[in-house]
Amino acid sequence: MNPDDLELRVRSVEGLPILRHFFDRMDLDRLLLTYVPGKKLGREPKLPHGRALLVMVANVLLSREPLYAVREWLDSHASEYLGLQPEDGELFNDDRIGRALDRLYEMDPASLLTALVTRVVKEFDLDLGQIHNDSTTVTFSGGYEGQEDPEQKDRPPLITFGHNKDHRPDLKQLVYALTVSADGAVPVHYKTYDGNTTDDQTHIETWETVRKISGRPDFLYVADSKLCTRRNLDHIHDHGGRFLTVVPRSRKEDDDFREHVQTSAVPWQEVRRRKGRSRDDSDEVYDAYEPPDRTLEGYRIIWYRSSVKMRLDAKRRGQRIDRAKARLERLEERTGAHRFRSVEAAQGAGFEPGLGPRTRLNTNRSVQADRERVRSIGRQRAASSSSRSRRSARRFWRTHARMACSR
Repeated sequence: MNPDDLELRVRSVEGLPILRHFFDRMDLDRLLLTYVPGKKLGREPKLPHGRALLVMVANVLLSREPLYAVREWLDSHASEYLGLQPEDGELFNDDRIGRALDRLYEMDPASLLTALVTRVVKEFDLDLGQIHNDSTTVTFSGGYEGQEDPEQKDRPPLITFGHNKDHRPDLKQLVYALTVSADGAVPVHYKTYDGNTTDDQTHIETWETVRKISGRPDFLYVADSKLCTRRNLDHIHDHGGRFLTVVPRSRKEDDDFREHVQTSAVPWQEVRRRKGRSRDDSDEVYDAYEPPDRTLEGYRIIWYRSSVKMRLDAKRRGQRIDRAKARLERLEERTGAHRFRSVEAAQGAGFEPGLGPRTRLNTNRSVQADRERVRSIGRQRAASSSSRSRRSARRFWRTHARMACSR
């Protein structure tokens, strides 16, 4: 062999052997080739769609290059770990991967995802006894005119206005829901919805999909307060499922309990205790209370409180009271001995440009506390009235409720 005929090529390995190991256990190559085949008519692509998608997955996991830079990334890496030959890199460009993504969309991505999750659950022995669901919004800039008719079947999700979780109501969006297992937070299901879809409309479909994947209905389905509707809860319960959710602030059960804690002693029971996050922090304590009454639908309701949240709430209340006290003192300096005839008049006088409206005590007794302050102006220092407001405000506890399916 003539040394002059030799050529030195440097290829980066990075995490490709690890990906190859998990791709093999997930049987990802076969699944992609099976569920994203070439078209029956026309010329078969030189590189299968499934192979192009596998390269894109590896690139996203390791480098996150844009589509037009995938070929350059592939030329600098050991492509044999992705089932490719050195000369296959010439076939990659952004159009090639784009066509593979188009083909994936034309097929049935939901069936591919179900087959993949089923394989992963079996191969890695995942426990699907507890499932967590949540959603977010993906925000877009632009008009996005000319989308498919909303009445058309099998159309892509509509980019439109809705309740934007990025606090940008001026921009259009999509709703993205993700469901993961409590065992390792492994994604089990995901779906994209129209931008104006509310979260409470997604849970039955999600629960049914997870039931199909797990092969059982009795897993614990955990979600936020949007799950707490009669239709959602009854569907899960009637089909043998279990759920854990948060009682919305708007429900009557919440109002009743807030009134109860102001008039009666609650027999809290400690249910969990763990060490503080630092050496100087006290233990984190969680108390719970299950009242004899159930929800309007007949489900158990359990109230709980957290020592950490109580400390945080107390700190925030103190900050709000200090701000209110400072504004009252400035108000007294401007008005002197002037008496206001109503709470609204005092609130109006307490508004300062640049600071926003005066701080409100976020309780049912805010009006009563305001009146105590108003009566005090002109007769004694505002600080003492703020002190009375503080005592009134501290009677209110922030509590949350969770419901477990049991009738």
